[in-house]
Amino acid sequence: MIRTAKESLKRKLIGEKLQNLVLALILKYFPELHGEITSCHMCSHGEDIKFSDMARAILKICIECKTSKKGYSKAYQDLEQAQRQTRMLGRAEDDISPVAFVNEEAKPILAVLYGDDYLKLQRENYSLRQENRRLKNEEPINQQPNKDEAYEEPSLQEKLKVICSA
Repeated sequence: MIRTAKESLKRKLIGEKLQNLVLALILKYFPELHGEITSCHMCSHGEDIKFSDMARAILKICIECKTSKKGYSKAYQDLEQAQRQTRMLGRAEDDISPVAFVNEEAKPILAVLYGDDYLKLQRENYSLRQENRRLKNEEPINQQPNKDEAYEEPSLQEKLKVICSA
């Protein structure tokens, strides 16, 4: 329980520091979001990192930042064990991310992973969504003519456009 203004300010500064670290980590993997995401002012309600609509379309997450001197030590220990086991696999070239799944009785299962690994996954997910949209918007190269329409051989320019865009 916060009892003094000094203690309140100290906690706010600790929270603000974490929010700024998280903001910097996001911008490391999503530099295009510079100016589109901001750290929330202390004592504000809602998510701790504010997203513009454009940023939310790219990174579909809501962030709450929490700092504790001792409250998360077991989660860190479990993640460190997953990291040791990942190293023991001897498959560094596969870029395997350690993840600890933790559970408290009668609560949902949580996945704990390092912030860098999480944002790498989010970056890959966004890149795949973009590629999927691009592929959906392209016309198939071997498009069959409609039986009701007369078929016209594409011009040389049209053929070159298809070849160059592939």
